[in-house]
Amino acid sequence: MVEELKKLFNNRGLVLFLLEVLLALIVIVSIILEAVKINDIHTVNAMRSDFIAKQKKEERAFSRAERNLIKKLKKLHLRSMMRKF
Repeated sequence: MVEELKKLFNNRGLVLFLLEVLLALIVIVSIILEAVKINDIHTVNAMRSDFIAKQKKEERAFSRAERNLIKKLKKLHLRSMMRKF
């Protein structure tokens, strides 16, 4: 078994081929990892955009509710003032 491994690794062509395969695998894995990282960045940006849009929508709804409340309070105040006369 050991002698077979020695013969296998004494063959320079096979060793060079295996090194090339290993290098190709490293390159492929690094490309995949880079693609995953880019995808994660896009996902984070999309989530941030969604959060900002939701926050603006909530702010508009709050402002609208605030304006409506002010209008109602003014009407109530005017009604109470009218009753005094």
